[in-house]
Amino acid sequence: MPTSRSYLGVAVSSDTLFAAGGTSQETTFMDTFEAYTVSTITWATLPSMPSKLLSPEVVEESGVVYVLGGMDSTFSTVASVDAYTTATSAWAELSNPMPSGRYSLAADVVGEYLYAIGGDLSTGSATGVIEAFDLATQAWSSAALPDVQQGDTIIIVQHPEGGEKSASSGPVFKVHPPYITYEADTEPGSSGSPVINQRGECVMTYTPTRLVKGRDYSRSEEHTSELQSPLQS
Repeated sequence: MPTSRSYLGVAVSSDTLFAAGGTSQETTFMDTFEAYTVSTITWATLPSMPSKLLSPEVVEESGVVYVLGGMDSTFSTVASVDAYTTATSAWAELSNPMPSGRYSLAADVVGEYLYAIGGDLSTGSATGVIEAFDLATQAWSSAALPDVQQGDTIIIVQHPEGGEKSASSGPVFKVHPPYITYEADTEPGSSGSPVINQRGECVMTYTPTRLVKGRDYSRSEEHTSELQSPLQS
């Protein structure tokens, strides 16, 4: 990359990888925004983001790059969502920020909704909150985690250490909200990976806590058996 940094947000769209924000030696927060074009093997420096952010989430959809949340230079979490339109090379802040400010979250666009999933609070504690942004009405709403039961098979879709996509699967041994105990191979650098049940629903994001007799023991703060899935493909 033209600019060395860590704790940045990254999104991939077709032939382009976008790199947003981050920090230099964890002391200087950045508004740097760069793009790598795979077909030409070149980097380009794009207009700076509206804010300097550490660990924002970045997702691209239909020519718009969304930068969600993050932590600012005062070490406070932000709830803003900035949108970069590739056709005009212009930034705009969504008039409706996320209801919950957080950093190191996950996000994706499914149908007409932009989902903001999990993340960390300024206190350092994790949150399992899921919120959905209607791209048509520009309104946020609360969403919920789908169900998972003992005996289900879960699949973890990983990009360990930023490498190639891989997947592992295994059985759920116990459901004890806000935790589930299951057995599946995971690689270092897989935190934040989606955990999918056998119905194709994302039940949580992978957050390792400890190993119990060789089993992964992971958590989702909001998981209960009553929650239903808003994530439909």
